[in-house]
Amino acid sequence: MMFSLIAVPTQVKANGVSTFAYYDPAPVSFYGTFSSMGKHYDGDYMAVEVTATAEDGISRELIIEVYVAYTNTIHRFRTYTDGVTRKADYIPIAGGSDAGITVKCSDSSVRINMDMKMYSW
Repeated sequence: MMFSLIAVPTQVKANGVSTFAYYDPAPVSFYGTFSSMGKHYDGDYMAVEVTATAEDGISRELIIEVYVAYTNTIHRFRTYTDGVTRKADYIPIAGGSDAGITVKCSDSSVRINMDMKMYSW
C-alpha cells in the first residue's frame, strides 16, 4: 500500500483581534501592603480574583485598590483572608489601560498569603 501526502499552503484570515489580557502571577506572601507591577489591559473592563489566608488562621479584611491610569481613577474593593476566592469585576478601562493593584491589610503584624489573577475583556 502506498500513501502520498501533498501539502498545500493556505492563508489564514482572522475576522477580528481577541488579545485580551490574562495574568496569573505566582502566589505571594506579605505583611501590611502588597503592590503589583503595573500591567496593560485591553478591552472595556477588567477583573481581579483574589484568594487569601492569614498565617494565624484569622479572617481579616483586605482592601484591594485598582488604579486605572487611562482614567486616573482608583477602584476599591474588599475581600477577606478566609480562603474564599472573590472577584472584583466590571472595572472600566475605557478600551484599554495600564493598571496597578495594591492590597492592604490593617494588621501588618500578620503574614498574608495571597493568590491573585487579573484579566480583561
